[in-house]
Amino acid sequence: MDKSSKIVRSLAPKKFWDSKWSSFPFRSLPFNPRRRNFRDLHGLFLRNLPRQENLEFLEIGCYPGRYLWYFNKYFGYQVSGMDYIDWCCREANNLLKNCGVQGEIIQADIFSYKPASPGRQWDIVASFGFIEHFENSREAVKRHLELLKPGGFLVLVVPNHQGIYGKILKKTFPEIFRAHRIMSRETILKELQSSGEIEIMEEGYYGRLGFGHTGLVEKLMDKNPFIYHAARVLVFGIENTARILPRSAALSPYIAVIARNKNHG
Repeated sequence: MDKSSKIVRSLAPKKFWDSKWSSFPFRSLPFNPRRRNFRDLHGLFLRNLPRQENLEFLEIGCYPGRYLWYFNKYFGYQVSGMDYIDWCCREANNLLKNCGVQGEIIQADIFSYKPASPGRQWDIVASFGFIEHFENSREAVKRHLELLKPGGFLVLVVPNHQGIYGKILKKTFPEIFRAHRIMSRETILKELQSSGEIEIMEEGYYGRLGFGHTGLVEKLMDKNPFIYHAARVLVFGIENTARILPRSAALSPYIAVIARNKNHG
């Protein structure tokens, strides 16, 4: 990121996000958490996170705000989001208001962020596809922990670009592939455990085989309508059949960890 380049090098500079998000505008945040490609994560969160309306939740890299909407609606959290692109912050705030969610959007670079109230921390600190955009992801994890209250919960979800997903994305959208550091479950756990501050509650590979994050569908849309519709039927058929397969490093689209600050206050 621009202001933090001396601290940690980003694989996805500001112009990357400006281009990406302006190409995929969001008009609404609500979604069904029991849909096939989110069901496993929904279960993970329900098993491990408290459902209390007084808890404060922070998402780092929050645009467009779907996770803020989700955790407000299904867990009752008071939600805050952080992003460093000005128009993304404004748009996320508007999208939340349109859904009736009172959320706080903070425009800041996580590596240079200083809370307006010294010592400000949150009960749950989360990111969904954030730490893998940095060469030194350990520093990104450290910043998450610095914003976490004693006894608080850390939620990290990273796209699994090992195996089939990385190979497809590298072919369909090489510029997006290069913006990611390929991380394994073992790498993430090692970086977390090196902090010495957390205890792992649950971790692993989540989600079933799906091609929604590989750019495959987008590339098919560039073809003629016949090829697109024929291929889409085939892709959806493969995804539905794969529901019976177990979660694994080869087939699951996400790596996720829920941990807790060992200092319970």
